[in-house]
Amino acid sequence: MKILPNTIITLHEINDPRWLNNVIISLKKNYNIVSVDNLENYYYNNIDLKNACHLTFDDGDLSFYNNVLPLIKKHKIPVSTYVSPLIARENRNFWFQEIRGYNQEKLFEITQKIINDKNRNIQPVAMNPFLKTLQIETILEIIKLYQKETNTPPKPPMNMTKKQLIEIKSSGLVEIGAHTLNHPILINESDESATYEIEKSIDQLSEILNCDTRYFVYPNGDYGEREINILKKKGIKLAFSIKRGKISQLNNTYCIPRSGSPFVSPSIRNRSPYIYSKCILMLILGEEKYYHYATSKGWLTSFINNIQLKTYERFL
Repeated sequence: MKILPNTIITLHEINDPRWLNNVIISLKKNYNIVSVDNLENYYYNNIDLKNACHLTFDDGDLSFYNNVLPLIKKHKIPVSTYVSPLIARENRNFWFQEIRGYNQEKLFEITQKIINDKNRNIQPVAMNPFLKTLQIETILEIIKLYQKETNTPPKPPMNMTKKQLIEIKSSGLVEIGAHTLNHPILINESDESATYEIEKSIDQLSEILNCDTRYFVYPNGDYGEREINILKKKGIKLAFSIKRGKISQLNNTYCIPRSGSPFVSPSIRNRSPYIYSKCILMLILGEEKYYHYATSKGWLTSFINNIQLKTYERFL
């Protein structure tokens, strides 16, 4: 096995178990897939890791239970997932899940109405990124008004339930960490709101699982010293960002970098899931520019023929 940098991969919703299976196969050929407990020992007890890779799954999407859990049992690999205990208890969706498919013009109109009521003017923009500039209370207010004015019911639940979290934890292969209550962009929140979102998510998750919560992922990867201090006070051992990078014992344990794949259309994944699994390895190895060039152009063929991919074929 060739020596590769230790790495942590971030994943979210997994709707195609076939491509995830190929990702796992590729990774197992090149890495020792380790648990988040192993990472904690690496950082705190100076335990050496070589060719180590850890898989993280953010948000607690129901696809983890349906598609990921069977695969990690099949391959016998440890992973971690980061969830909202409130979403699991109430069996509802995050705000970004709820607005999928909403009429963008109407959503903009309602957002403008609410923001203008708060003496803030806005211009037409892509709504999802814009909503990420607002406090969670305002985002939920916009969704509530949209549903009322358009007679739109809440979407069916898209995330794991409390019962399912207990089940995946009992598998012995899944460690579960906190991910706030409502997935706010924490740096937008007041001190009171940020503290509540973080502390209550940790407390409620510990209550559900009947064990201490030691790990945390920042929603959208956004954090500051305030958030780090809150986590330290709550006894969190490791917190993960979405900044790319290789793991090292020099990392700050409250902003550990992760590698991974940005969103790529399902058509690309479905057309060539095996090749796409190779793309993920290239991202991990730091060849993002070749990956983005190929996927943005929509032709993986050129990427496959690229000398850089051939260079990394030997790892696969």
